[in-house]
Amino acid sequence: VTGRRRAEREAAGVRRNLALLNEAGARIGNSLDLETTARELLDVAVPQFCDLATVDLYQGLLVGDEAPPGLADGSAELRRVAFSSAVSGAPIGSEDGESKPIQVGEVHRFPFHSPCAVALRTAHPKVVPGREADESPELGAVVQSTLIVPMVARDTVVGLAQFARTKGSEPFGERDTALAVELAARAAVCMDNARLYRREHERALILQRSLLPPGDPEAAGIEIACRYLPGNTATEVGGDWFDVIELPGHRTAIVVGDVMGRGLRAAVAMGELRTAVRTLALLDLEPAEVLSALDEVAHGLGTPGGKQSSARSARGSGKDADLSEVYLATCVYAVYDPVTRRATFANAGHLPPVLVEPGEPALLLDVPPGMPLGVGGEPFEETEVDLPDGALLALYTDGLVESRDQSLDDGLRAFREALTDPSPVLEDVCDHVLGALDTHHGEDDIALLMARVQGLPAESGGG
Repeated sequence: VTGRRRAEREAAGVRRNLALLNEAGARIGNSLDLETTARELLDVAVPQFCDLATVDLYQGLLVGDEAPPGLADGSAELRRVAFSSAVSGAPIGSEDGESKPIQVGEVHRFPFHSPCAVALRTAHPKVVPGREADESPELGAVVQSTLIVPMVARDTVVGLAQFARTKGSEPFGERDTALAVELAARAAVCMDNARLYRREHERALILQRSLLPPGDPEAAGIEIACRYLPGNTATEVGGDWFDVIELPGHRTAIVVGDVMGRGLRAAVAMGELRTAVRTLALLDLEPAEVLSALDEVAHGLGTPGGKQSSARSARGSGKDADLSEVYLATCVYAVYDPVTRRATFANAGHLPPVLVEPGEPALLLDVPPGMPLGVGGEPFEETEVDLPDGALLALYTDGLVESRDQSLDDGLRAFREALTDPSPVLEDVCDHVLGALDTHHGEDDIALLMARVQGLPAESGGG
């Protein structure tokens, strides 16, 4: 009878552990935020596995350092990023008898010979009595034992998880240790993925910013103000860009574009397209000709030429083309002549520019949308618009007017309302637009270029 009961308890324990692992697979790693992943780990562990728990991560890894000093020997600084307790009356009493809360966010080091530092150095778990487990005394008093588990991802220790059981609970056994190691390893891999993603995001953002014009560009007969807002760290960097290019005869080309992709490759493709635009613009081509040539450039980005050629030939023969192998992009290109006060637009699948004439409501310009760059096979049309002095022109990307919580139509309506009766200071107009619209969603990059017309006298024309 005793043997049967022991077997039943072991079987029940195995079932509980399997259920806990299954829950961990569903709940841990749903975010690219390291602190959120740590909290997800503790949500699974407390109270199903232990009574209270903490997670400490290396401070250097949290701030982006590749190999913080002391990482190998466990002496580097750690930050407490998560704490969870099922113990009533928390915080836990400290060794001096006073109540001391566990401070999430505090940075500390474990003494070199402490169990925690040894676990970090050796990457092996340790089960120790509660009052010896953690040199931060708040885990003493009511804790009977603590399971210290290094968080290891790809042979690198990223932090430490401590699972504690209070007096009266069943002490940790070998099966508990194996389960805790598995839980910590799953969370550690998710955290390391988030760290690597953040590193690539930061590199792509640096590249993206380096390819955009520095400050607000200047041009003859036109005042320029522009803004670029990257998506948040949970969103890969997109391929939004803008540019202002001086042309012969005091003319100015303005362009806003968006590569349909994310990450470092999209940022690189954006840089290549921006360079190509500047080169083509300086050849003094018409806007439609610039987009036609840029379409050929876009079709050569991404994968080797043979696949792009097959996509284009398939489109020409009426067969379905695999456009996922081609880097597509949208773009609005305009040339403004301050002498004639006329702007010529060409559009490659981009959202229409917005025009605000003095004393008039903002309106969307009727510029034929065309096909995105990289699709090919379709000519681009041009539209000429006469612009009076003081007219305001706005070019933008879809991140400004569209998000999960805002439809495109609603965003465009709010954008036009924000531009009606604009401030005489163009920089204030940009700030007002970004403040009036939903620009904090972080789902996509946002590029905004605004130009206010200031005509030149006719005698200023010339090469």
